[in-house]
Amino acid sequence: MAAATVVTHVQSLPDPIPIRTSILTGQMWLDELLESPNPTRFREQMGMTRHVFRKLSYELQTYSGLANSK
Repeated sequence: MAAATVVTHVQSLPDPIPIRTSILTGQMWLDELLESPNPTRFREQMGMTRHVFRKLSYELQTYSGLANSK
């Protein structure tokens, strides 16, 4: 009975969304992270949420002169 309950529960869980799937590097990797449908992926890779990253990027560009290197 318990095994049937576990099987039923596991089968009702949604399919997982893959997290680490990129073969990209640099700006293309960052763009992919920013557009990913999985918010956990960005948080795990960058250590902050997307809106915090965007705010930090804006602040650095505005107040410290950060610019694209290319």
